[in-house]
Amino acid sequence: MVTFSLIVCHSRRAVFEKMRKLFLRVIVILSLGRLNIIGTAS
Repeated sequence: MVTFSLIVCHSRRAVFEKMRKLFLRVIVILSLGRLNIIGTAS
């Protein structure tokens, strides 16, 4: 029973890490796109 809860907690942490990496990647892409738009506009 303890091992099952540990597996659930570990998988939940892995999903959280994956979501955080994806979120950071989206933020970087958006900021780079915004910089490109500003660069082409000026």
